[in-house]
Amino acid sequence: MPPIQGVKQISGARGQPRQEIDALVDIETDRGILGFVLEVKPVLKRPIPQHLSVQRKQTQRHFLLVSEYVNASIAESLKQEGINSIDSQGNAYIHVPGFIYVDVKGSKPDAQSEKRHTALFQPKGLQLLFILLTDRSAVNQTTRVLRARSGISQERTVSSMKELREKGLIHEIGRRQYEFTDRKTLLEQWLANYGDRLRPSLVLGSYRMPPSVQPQIPEIVMRVFANHPGSHAIGGSLGAHLLTRHYRGRTSEIFVQSDGINEVKRSLKLIPARDTDVTLLHLFSPEVVYHTERTPYSVAHPLLLYAELLYQGGEREREAAAVVYEKFLKREYDEP
Repeated sequence: MPPIQGVKQISGARGQPRQEIDALVDIETDRGILGFVLEVKPVLKRPIPQHLSVQRKQTQRHFLLVSEYVNASIAESLKQEGINSIDSQGNAYIHVPGFIYVDVKGSKPDAQSEKRHTALFQPKGLQLLFILLTDRSAVNQTTRVLRARSGISQERTVSSMKELREKGLIHEIGRRQYEFTDRKTLLEQWLANYGDRLRPSLVLGSYRMPPSVQPQIPEIVMRVFANHPGSHAIGGSLGAHLLTRHYRGRTSEIFVQSDGINEVKRSLKLIPARDTDVTLLHLFSPEVVYHTERTPYSVAHPLLLYAELLYQGGEREREAAAVVYEKFLKREYDEP
Protein backbone atom coordinates (compact mmCIF):
# COMPACT_ATOMS: atom_id res chain seq x y z
CA MET A 1 0.00 0.00 0.00
CA PRO A 2 1.71 3.21 -1.17
CA PRO A 3 1.21 5.31 2.00
CA ILE A 4 2.90 2.62 4.12
CA GLN A 5 6.69 2.50 4.02
CA GLY A 6 7.29 -0.16 6.65
CA VAL A 7 5.72 -2.24 9.42
CA LYS A 8 7.52 -3.37 12.55
CA GLN A 9 6.15 -5.62 15.28
CA ILE A 10 7.34 -4.65 18.75
CA SER A 11 7.41 -6.56 22.01
CA GLY A 12 5.90 -4.02 24.36
CA ALA A 13 4.83 -0.44 25.03
CA ARG A 14 4.16 1.68 28.07
CA GLY A 15 0.59 1.58 29.27
CA GLN A 16 -0.23 -1.54 27.24
CA PRO A 17 -0.20 -4.78 29.31
CA ARG A 18 1.14 -7.30 26.78
CA GLN A 19 -1.15 -10.13 27.89
CA GLU A 20 -4.28 -8.11 27.08
CA ILE A 21 -3.55 -7.62 23.38
CA ASP A 22 -2.69 -9.70 20.33
CA ALA A 23 0.15 -7.54 18.96
CA LEU A 24 1.76 -4.12 18.91
CA VAL A 25 3.09 -2.70 15.65
CA ASP A 26 4.60 0.51 14.38
CA ILE A 27 3.55 1.58 10.87
CA GLU A 28 5.95 3.94 9.13
CA THR A 29 4.46 6.52 6.76
CA ASP A 30 5.98 9.46 4.92
CA ARG A 31 4.65 11.68 7.70
CA GLY A 32 5.94 9.72 10.65
CA ILE A 33 5.53 6.52 12.65
CA LEU A 34 2.12 5.45 13.97
CA GLY A 35 1.76 2.96 16.83
CA PHE A 36 -1.09 0.44 16.62
CA VAL A 37 -2.65 -2.14 18.89
CA LEU A 38 -3.79 -5.17 16.88
CA GLU A 39 -6.85 -7.26 17.70
CA VAL A 40 -6.88 -10.50 15.72
CA LYS A 41 -10.19 -12.19 14.88
CA PRO A 42 -9.85 -15.22 12.55
CA VAL A 43 -13.54 -14.98 11.64
CA LEU A 44 -15.66 -11.87 12.06
CA LYS A 45 -19.43 -12.22 11.95
CA ARG A 46 -22.44 -10.26 13.10
CA PRO A 47 -23.19 -9.20 15.73
CA ILE A 48 -19.91 -7.29 15.77
CA PRO A 49 -18.37 -7.67 19.28
CA GLN A 50 -19.18 -4.61 21.37
CA HIS A 51 -15.80 -4.58 23.05
CA LEU A 52 -14.09 -3.53 19.80
CA SER A 53 -15.53 -0.02 20.05
CA VAL A 54 -14.62 0.12 23.74
CA GLN A 55 -11.07 -1.04 23.01
CA ARG A 56 -10.68 1.52 20.22
CA LYS A 57 -11.59 4.34 22.61
CA GLN A 58 -9.50 3.15 25.54
CA THR A 59 -6.21 2.21 23.89
CA GLN A 60 -3.34 4.68 24.08
CA ARG A 61 -2.30 3.65 20.56
CA HIS A 62 -4.29 3.56 17.36
CA PHE A 63 -6.47 0.47 16.98
CA LEU A 64 -6.42 -2.03 14.10
CA LEU A 65 -8.63 -5.10 13.69
CA VAL A 66 -7.02 -7.93 11.71
CA SER A 67 -9.12 -10.76 10.29
CA GLU A 68 -9.05 -13.54 7.73
CA TYR A 69 -11.91 -11.84 5.85
CA VAL A 70 -14.11 -8.79 6.50
CA ASN A 71 -17.05 -8.65 4.12
CA ALA A 72 -18.20 -5.33 2.64
CA SER A 73 -21.20 -4.93 4.95
CA ILE A 74 -19.22 -5.52 8.15
CA ALA A 75 -16.36 -3.34 6.83
CA GLU A 76 -18.79 -0.45 6.38
CA SER A 77 -20.15 -0.89 9.92
CA LEU A 78 -16.59 -0.89 11.31
CA LYS A 79 -15.82 2.23 9.28
CA GLN A 80 -18.83 4.02 10.77
CA GLU A 81 -17.58 3.08 14.24
CA GLY A 82 -14.16 4.51 13.41
CA ILE A 83 -12.53 1.07 13.66
CA ASN A 84 -9.53 0.47 11.38
CA SER A 85 -9.49 -2.99 9.83
CA ILE A 86 -7.48 -5.11 7.43
CA ASP A 87 -7.95 -8.68 6.20
CA SER A 88 -5.81 -11.32 4.53
CA GLN A 89 -7.69 -10.85 1.24
CA GLY A 90 -6.31 -7.31 0.87
CA ASN A 91 -9.31 -5.29 2.04
CA ALA A 92 -8.36 -2.46 4.38
CA TYR A 93 -9.62 0.68 6.05
CA ILE A 94 -6.95 2.64 7.93
CA HIS A 95 -7.60 6.28 8.69
CA VAL A 96 -5.50 8.48 10.95
CA PRO A 97 -6.32 12.13 10.12
CA GLY A 98 -3.28 14.06 8.92
CA PHE A 99 -1.21 10.88 8.48
CA ILE A 100 -2.78 8.14 6.44
CA TYR A 101 -5.97 7.16 4.64
CA VAL A 102 -6.34 3.70 3.08
CA ASP A 103 -9.68 2.37 1.83
CA VAL A 104 -9.47 -0.83 -0.22
CA LYS A 105 -12.54 -3.00 -0.68
CA GLY A 106 -14.09 -5.62 -2.95
CA SER A 107 -11.60 -8.49 -2.61
CA LYS A 108 -13.18 -11.83 -1.75
CA PRO A 109 -11.69 -15.11 -0.50
CA ASP A 110 -10.03 -17.21 -3.16
CA ALA A 111 -12.45 -19.85 -4.44
CA GLN A 112 -9.81 -22.60 -4.31
CA SER A 113 -9.01 -21.68 -0.71
CA GLU A 114 -12.67 -21.95 0.22
CA LYS A 115 -12.96 -25.34 -1.46
CA ARG A 116 -10.28 -26.76 0.80
CA HIS A 117 -12.56 -26.18 3.76
CA THR A 118 -15.16 -28.80 2.90
CA ALA A 119 -18.58 -29.11 4.53
CA LEU A 120 -17.22 -31.54 7.09
CA PHE A 121 -14.78 -28.99 8.52
CA GLN A 122 -17.05 -25.97 8.36
CA PRO A 123 -18.64 -24.99 11.73
CA LYS A 124 -21.81 -27.04 11.26
CA GLY A 125 -19.87 -30.08 10.10
CA LEU A 126 -17.63 -29.73 13.16
CA GLN A 127 -20.72 -29.75 15.39
CA LEU A 128 -21.71 -33.07 13.83
CA LEU A 129 -18.18 -34.42 14.24
CA PHE A 130 -18.34 -33.56 17.94
CA ILE A 131 -21.30 -35.94 18.28
CA LEU A 132 -19.59 -38.66 16.23
CA LEU A 133 -16.34 -38.34 18.18
CA THR A 134 -18.00 -38.53 21.58
CA ASP A 135 -20.32 -41.44 20.75
CA ARG A 136 -18.99 -44.36 18.71
CA SER A 137 -22.49 -45.66 17.99
CA ALA A 138 -23.63 -42.37 16.43
CA VAL A 139 -22.01 -43.17 13.08
CA ASN A 140 -24.80 -45.72 12.44
CA GLN A 141 -27.71 -43.52 13.43
CA THR A 142 -30.07 -41.99 10.89
CA THR A 143 -29.36 -38.50 9.59
CA ARG A 144 -32.59 -37.33 11.21
CA VAL A 145 -31.32 -38.40 14.64
CA LEU A 146 -27.87 -36.94 14.00
CA ARG A 147 -29.41 -33.65 12.85
CA ALA A 148 -31.30 -33.32 16.12
CA ARG A 149 -28.30 -34.27 18.25
CA SER A 150 -25.86 -31.88 16.55
CA GLY A 151 -28.19 -28.90 16.05
CA ILE A 152 -27.60 -28.57 12.31
CA SER A 153 -29.78 -28.84 9.20
CA GLN A 154 -30.77 -32.09 7.54
CA GLU A 155 -29.00 -31.02 4.34
CA ARG A 156 -25.71 -30.36 6.13
CA THR A 157 -26.00 -33.67 8.03
CA VAL A 158 -26.50 -35.62 4.80
CA SER A 159 -23.61 -33.88 2.99
CA SER A 160 -21.23 -34.35 5.93
CA MET A 161 -21.99 -38.06 6.31
CA LYS A 162 -21.55 -38.49 2.57
CA GLU A 163 -18.18 -36.78 2.77
CA LEU A 164 -17.10 -39.08 5.59
CA ARG A 165 -17.82 -42.07 3.36
CA GLU A 166 -16.27 -40.59 0.20
CA LYS A 167 -13.05 -39.61 1.97
CA GLY A 168 -12.73 -43.06 3.51
CA LEU A 169 -12.96 -41.67 7.03
CA ILE A 170 -15.58 -44.31 7.78
CA HIS A 171 -15.91 -47.68 6.07
CA GLU A 172 -18.67 -50.24 5.74
CA ILE A 173 -18.40 -53.35 7.91
CA GLY A 174 -21.83 -54.77 7.13
CA ARG A 175 -25.06 -53.83 5.43
CA ARG A 176 -25.39 -50.10 6.21
CA GLN A 177 -23.11 -50.53 9.19
CA TYR A 178 -20.02 -48.33 9.48
CA GLU A 179 -17.05 -47.71 11.73
CA PHE A 180 -14.27 -45.12 11.73
CA THR A 181 -11.15 -45.89 9.71
CA ASP A 182 -8.89 -43.78 11.95
CA ARG A 183 -10.80 -42.09 14.76
CA LYS A 184 -7.67 -40.61 16.40
CA THR A 185 -6.67 -38.78 13.20
CA LEU A 186 -10.19 -37.44 12.80
CA LEU A 187 -10.02 -36.18 16.39
CA GLU A 188 -6.78 -34.35 15.58
CA GLN A 189 -8.39 -32.74 12.52
CA TRP A 190 -11.35 -31.63 14.63
CA LEU A 191 -9.04 -30.10 17.23
CA ALA A 192 -7.05 -28.34 14.51
CA ASN A 193 -10.25 -26.67 13.26
CA TYR A 194 -11.74 -25.86 16.67
CA GLY A 195 -10.04 -22.52 17.27
CA ASP A 196 -10.32 -21.05 13.76
CA ARG A 197 -13.71 -22.37 12.70
CA LEU A 198 -15.94 -23.95 15.35
CA ARG A 199 -15.26 -21.67 18.32
CA PRO A 200 -15.77 -18.33 16.49
CA SER A 201 -19.13 -19.57 15.21
CA LEU A 202 -20.25 -20.33 18.77
CA VAL A 203 -19.25 -17.02 20.41
CA LEU A 204 -22.31 -15.11 21.66
CA GLY A 205 -20.30 -12.33 23.29
CA SER A 206 -17.15 -11.54 25.30
CA TYR A 207 -17.31 -9.50 28.51
CA ARG A 208 -15.65 -8.35 31.70
CA MET A 209 -16.93 -9.12 35.21
CA PRO A 210 -16.23 -7.50 38.59
CA PRO A 211 -13.37 -9.28 40.44
CA SER A 212 -15.73 -10.01 43.34
CA VAL A 213 -17.96 -12.09 41.09
CA GLN A 214 -15.31 -14.33 39.55
CA PRO A 215 -14.91 -16.81 42.47
CA GLN A 216 -18.70 -17.28 42.57
CA ILE A 217 -19.31 -18.10 38.90
CA PRO A 218 -20.30 -21.78 39.35
CA GLU A 219 -22.74 -21.01 42.18
CA ILE A 220 -24.28 -17.98 40.46
CA VAL A 221 -24.77 -19.77 37.14
CA MET A 222 -26.20 -22.83 38.90
CA ARG A 223 -28.80 -20.61 40.62
CA VAL A 224 -29.69 -18.85 37.36
CA PHE A 225 -30.48 -22.16 35.64
CA ALA A 226 -31.82 -24.05 38.67
CA ASN A 227 -35.18 -24.57 36.97
CA HIS A 228 -33.69 -25.29 33.54
CA PRO A 229 -31.37 -28.32 33.80
CA GLY A 230 -29.22 -29.00 30.77
CA SER A 231 -29.38 -25.41 29.52
CA HIS A 232 -25.82 -24.40 30.40
CA ALA A 233 -22.32 -25.81 30.86
CA ILE A 234 -19.14 -24.29 32.26
CA GLY A 235 -16.25 -24.73 29.83
CA GLY A 236 -12.59 -23.84 29.49
CA SER A 237 -10.15 -23.88 32.38
CA LEU A 238 -12.90 -23.30 34.95
CA GLY A 239 -14.85 -26.34 33.75
CA ALA A 240 -11.64 -28.38 33.75
CA HIS A 241 -10.84 -27.15 37.26
CA LEU A 242 -14.27 -28.23 38.52
CA LEU A 243 -13.61 -31.73 37.15
CA THR A 244 -9.95 -32.19 38.05
CA ARG A 245 -9.20 -29.55 40.72
CA HIS A 246 -6.18 -28.66 38.63
CA TYR A 247 -5.27 -25.22 37.23
CA ARG A 248 -7.91 -22.47 37.25
CA GLY A 249 -7.18 -19.87 34.56
CA ARG A 250 -8.07 -16.16 34.42
CA THR A 251 -10.84 -16.54 31.81
CA SER A 252 -14.21 -18.27 31.99
CA GLU A 253 -16.17 -19.82 29.11
CA ILE A 254 -19.85 -20.61 29.61
CA PHE A 255 -22.08 -22.47 27.15
CA VAL A 256 -25.66 -21.17 27.21
CA GLN A 257 -28.71 -21.26 25.00
CA SER A 258 -29.49 -18.02 23.20
CA ASP A 259 -32.49 -17.20 25.36
CA GLY A 260 -30.35 -17.36 28.51
CA ILE A 261 -27.79 -14.71 27.54
CA ASN A 262 -29.42 -11.71 29.20
CA GLU A 263 -29.99 -13.49 32.50
CA VAL A 264 -26.36 -14.62 32.66
CA LYS A 265 -25.11 -11.13 31.79
CA ARG A 266 -27.26 -9.60 34.53
CA SER A 267 -26.37 -12.17 37.20
CA LEU A 268 -22.62 -12.06 36.54
CA LYS A 269 -22.69 -8.25 36.03
CA LEU A 270 -21.02 -8.59 32.64
CA ILE A 271 -20.03 -5.54 30.59
CA PRO A 272 -18.25 -5.17 27.22
CA ALA A 273 -14.59 -4.32 27.79
CA ARG A 274 -11.17 -4.18 26.17
CA ASP A 275 -9.70 -6.87 28.41
CA THR A 276 -12.39 -9.55 28.57
CA ASP A 277 -12.45 -12.49 30.95
CA VAL A 278 -15.82 -14.12 30.21
CA THR A 279 -16.95 -15.58 26.88
CA LEU A 280 -20.48 -16.86 26.34
CA LEU A 281 -20.70 -19.70 23.82
CA HIS A 282 -23.74 -21.20 22.11
CA LEU A 283 -24.85 -24.48 23.64
CA PHE A 284 -25.48 -26.03 20.21
CA SER A 285 -26.47 -29.47 21.49
CA PRO A 286 -27.71 -30.97 24.78
CA GLU A 287 -24.65 -33.22 24.56
CA VAL A 288 -22.35 -30.28 25.20
CA VAL A 289 -23.31 -30.87 28.84
CA TYR A 290 -21.24 -33.59 30.51
CA HIS A 291 -23.09 -35.67 33.07
CA THR A 292 -20.83 -36.71 35.95
CA GLU A 293 -20.89 -37.16 39.70
CA ARG A 294 -17.44 -35.62 40.02
CA THR A 295 -18.90 -32.16 40.53
CA PRO A 296 -22.33 -30.73 41.44
CA TYR A 297 -21.91 -28.08 38.74
CA SER A 298 -22.83 -28.40 35.09
CA VAL A 299 -19.65 -28.63 33.02
CA ALA A 300 -18.95 -29.02 29.31
CA HIS A 301 -17.87 -32.31 27.77
CA PRO A 302 -14.16 -33.06 28.40
CA LEU A 303 -13.48 -32.91 24.65
CA LEU A 304 -14.66 -29.29 24.59
CA LEU A 305 -12.67 -28.51 27.74
CA TYR A 306 -9.57 -30.04 26.17
CA ALA A 307 -10.04 -28.15 22.88
CA GLU A 308 -10.52 -24.82 24.67
CA LEU A 309 -7.44 -25.27 26.83
CA LEU A 310 -5.34 -26.06 23.76
CA TYR A 311 -6.84 -23.03 22.02
CA GLN A 312 -5.85 -20.75 24.92
CA GLY A 313 -2.35 -22.12 24.49
CA GLY A 314 -0.49 -21.03 27.65
CA GLU A 315 1.88 -23.36 29.43
CA ARG A 316 -0.47 -23.84 32.39
CA GLU A 317 -3.41 -24.37 30.03
CA ARG A 318 -1.50 -27.06 28.14
CA GLU A 319 -0.68 -28.77 31.43
CA ALA A 320 -4.38 -28.69 32.38
CA ALA A 321 -5.30 -30.02 28.93
CA ALA A 322 -2.94 -32.97 29.44
CA VAL A 323 -4.66 -33.77 32.76
CA VAL A 324 -8.09 -33.68 31.12
CA TYR A 325 -6.92 -35.93 28.30
CA GLU A 326 -5.32 -38.43 30.65
CA LYS A 327 -8.34 -38.67 32.96
CA PHE A 328 -11.25 -38.45 30.52
CA LEU A 329 -10.18 -38.94 26.89
CA LYS A 330 -7.13 -41.18 26.66
CA ARG A 331 -8.95 -44.49 27.00
CA GLU A 332 -11.59 -43.41 24.46
CA TYR A 333 -9.20 -42.29 21.71
CA ASP A 334 -5.89 -44.10 22.31
CA GLU A 335 -7.35 -47.58 22.55
CA PRO A 336 -8.96 -49.44 19.61
